[in-house]
Parts: sequence; structure tokens; C-alpha cells
Amino acid sequence: MDEFGYWPFSPSGSALLFHRLSKLYERTSVVITTNLSFSEWAQIFGDAKMTTALLDSLTHRRHILETGNDGYRFKASSEAAKKTRKGKPSSTTT
Repeated sequence: MDEFGYWPFSPSGSALLFHRLSKLYERTSVVITTNLSFSEWAQIFGDAKMTTALLDSLTHRRHILETGNDGYRFKASSEAAKKTRKGKPSSTTT
């Protein structure tokens, strides 16, 4: 698992997804939902060049809708982490 809480794709899984989405490019509609910014995708796909090419295809002449909302699970885990940290002494000194 990476720092975002996602399991990165295997190299073959990334290549297969890239190949499939490349075949769909400009042939059909594709909807992808994520709470990750584009800059974070390379850590999931494991290959910066392939991720750049994938994002280039996915965003070319497309509509990108950003809601700016955090998901329910993200909010819940963030609140749980805050509660856990309140019970521990701070690691910084002032």
C-alpha cells in the first residue's frame, strides 16, 4: 500500500489498463472518478512516462469536473486519526 492508502498497480496491470484506455481513445466515453490529483497518479501506476501518456489521452478534448469534496471514508479516517493523535504527546517542542 502506498501513502495514499491505495495498492499500486503491478507493471503488467498498468500496461493493460493503459492499452485498454488507448484503444478507447476518441471512440467512446470514459468516466473515471478519483480523489487523487493527477500528480499522484504516477505513484499508483508506477511509471511516470506511461502515466503522463495516459493522462494526455484522458484529458485531451475532455471535460474535467472537480467537486472539491472529500469522500466519506476519507473524512471518517481523518477524524479517527485526529482523535488518536489527541491522546498522544506532541513530537514537537516549542
